[in-house]
Amino acid sequence: MIGVVIIKVKVPSAFKALNNHDLDGFLKNYYDDAIFEYPGDIAVSGIYQGKKVIKEWFRNFFDHFPEIDFEIKEVGISNPFDFMANNFITILWDVKLKNKRGEAFKQSGITTVKSRFGKSIYTKDFIFDTGDEFKRAWSD
Repeated sequence: MIGVVIIKVKVPSAFKALNNHDLDGFLKNYYDDAIFEYPGDIAVSGIYQGKKVIKEWFRNFFDHFPEIDFEIKEVGISNPFDFMANNFITILWDVKLKNKRGEAFKQSGITTVKSRFGKSIYTKDFIFDTGDEFKRAWSD
């Protein structure tokens, strides 16, 4: 049960940090050698390894989207009784974004996190629609 308590605190805190463009607050939940994977077939899609590289990806995300408003819909955890082991966390979310051109977008997705001792070792985003609107949101 301790895993659930920790996750119920850490997940909202991490998404609040994203909404507030608090890069250090967000990344305190990542190991130095963590991996982050972002979907799609655009310039920012791909696999990013290492906290420093992930930090640059999110800095670019914050620069591109000055307004971010994530809303967590559901959180699941694979092993709620064990905080010490590897755990898998699934977060279902909606986000409202405004890009640097002032255009508003809505997206929905799932973030999966493989964690150890409450910190991410591997995070992967799944966005439900990576079509034209997704590409337009990220275009310069």
